[in-house]
Amino acid sequence: MQNFISIITPCYNTKIEYLEKCLNSIKNQTYKNFECIIVNDCSTDVKTIDFIKEYIKTNKNFYLINNEKNLGCGMTRENGLKHAKGNIIMFSDSDDWWELNAFEMINDIFSKNNDLDIFSFNFFVDDIKQNQCYNGFSCNAIIDPNLTVNILNDKPMVWSKAYSFKFLKSQNIKHFDSNKYGEDVYYQILAYTRAKKFYVTDTPLIHYRQQNTTDTLNFNANFEKKANDLLFYLDNAYQTIKNDDTIYAKNWKHVFNYLFTYRIVNFFIPKNNNQPWVQTLLEKANKIYSEI
Repeated sequence: MQNFISIITPCYNTKIEYLEKCLNSIKNQTYKNFECIIVNDCSTDVKTIDFIKEYIKTNKNFYLINNEKNLGCGMTRENGLKHAKGNIIMFSDSDDWWELNAFEMINDIFSKNNDLDIFSFNFFVDDIKQNQCYNGFSCNAIIDPNLTVNILNDKPMVWSKAYSFKFLKSQNIKHFDSNKYGEDVYYQILAYTRAKKFYVTDTPLIHYRQQNTTDTLNFNANFEKKANDLLFYLDNAYQTIKNDDTIYAKNWKHVFNYLFTYRIVNFFIPKNNNQPWVQTLLEKANKIYSEI
């Protein structure tokens, strides 16, 4: 079966060398039945836009969409999705790059598994393979949808997934309209809890570019904001799915505690345990938990 893949690539002031490597890894895929929608999120670097304009002139299945205002990554993806024609949807950060057989494998998995909602694949951090299969999962297989929270716990990134467009549309899976940190978590809670058929493989198909030293320092300087942003998304995800007839909605206290402990407490608090904001964050989380 020849699926048509739409890959949506938000772009904001990406270094030309990174952007070119990303787009070339898409252009040179062994599977050619795809479109790449590049969405410019109001880049201020003219060189970035000029490069994209020149690139799409010679690559007819690459398109440029310009946001009218800066929207952030999540809503920029949504803008790209409005223009997508594919029955399979993928997202790519503009500084990452793909294995050249990635689209071929994605097409093959969707062709062999009727009504597949989500395909989760492994990835490299730069060139180092990560661990994808854990917690008793059988890799290269359909998994029990009631266990997908275990992947959500450790692999919430949208760029290591391929989605059925029919599934996204029928289940109203959309990014939250907010330019906060951690938009993938909200999106994946909706997608994972509503998916009926979910395939996992340990095969890495994409290379995630590790943050440089400056980015890491900036990240460490914003622990308070990032922790509060993630708590905001956990709370709003529950408000969206609480009436769903799923095991997750019915047992959200457990899911909330599980994700809050792993994604926020274990990650952000140990280095900031004596900071005043930590106690405020925990009090806010306890209030949300008590109201579930």
